[in-house]
Amino acid sequence: MKFFIMGANGFIGRNLTKYLLSQGHKVIGLIRDKKKADALPPECEIVIGNPLKEGSWQKKAVQTDVIVNLVGKNIFTRWTDKAKREIYFTRIESTKQAVNCLNKMKENGVLINGNAIGYYGVSRKEILKEDSPPGNDFLAKVCLDWQNIALSKADKLKRVVIARIAPVLGRDGGMISKILPIFKLGLGGKLGSGKQPFCWIHILDLVRAFEFIAQKKNINGPVNITSPHIITNHDFTKILGELLSRPTFFSVPTIFLRILFKDLADVMTKGSKVFPDVLIKEGFEFRFPNLKEALKEILKEETNRGCVVV
Repeated sequence: MKFFIMGANGFIGRNLTKYLLSQGHKVIGLIRDKKKADALPPECEIVIGNPLKEGSWQKKAVQTDVIVNLVGKNIFTRWTDKAKREIYFTRIESTKQAVNCLNKMKENGVLINGNAIGYYGVSRKEILKEDSPPGNDFLAKVCLDWQNIALSKADKLKRVVIARIAPVLGRDGGMISKILPIFKLGLGGKLGSGKQPFCWIHILDLVRAFEFIAQKKNINGPVNITSPHIITNHDFTKILGELLSRPTFFSVPTIFLRILFKDLADVMTKGSKVFPDVLIKEGFEFRFPNLKEALKEILKEETNRGCVVV
């Protein structure tokens, strides 16, 4: 298959590109800055362009089988009014452009549009599947509008998949790269009470899920991409500390997180139990369903650090 990846030089995009190429697929990666092309394998065809605007890059996109849209400002920042506008704008505008390309693709073209389990909101006690209603906080509203743009603007004969992604665990980016130095110093700890559900996905299972979805023509609409084993923030903290042989006595108070991150603190100290019902029913097999095994794989030293193990 031939994939067009919007946001190819990001954490997920880099790993997805490497994985797809290793499986014999062709990949075209859209990036804004030519200087960042070195982050991608030489086998990947590079296109320079702005994913938030129409451009010549779209001529390449419409000639592929699958468009994967991973564009969006990182949410793990201080949620000022400006940051919130950028979080919303980058997701909505890139999706509009992705759908424009999809509508010009051949009949069996598909769009896998990034989204997040933040769709469900926080502090919900029930198990949440793809048909569960959305939450009502800022991130949930972003995810809902993000999804609706993709589904409402696309040609009804085209296949659109909404990838509701959990926090991604991997060696060369994501949350692990940010917290690992802290944990190695023995300063790691739970967030708030630590009792909040923590959903996660190993980067390899994420990229494998993208390939699986692309090849499964009957999969449409929302798909939760998260491990089937739901844990708590306390569990995550304890396991990571044990694997690093470091103490995890510290606890980061909610009020401190709110000072640093504003409303993002609610996402960090609260959570919901999201289950990958569609993937399970369709027969997807997780390589790393267990957190301890996932973290062991991520933490082990490898000669080719940052490569995806297939």
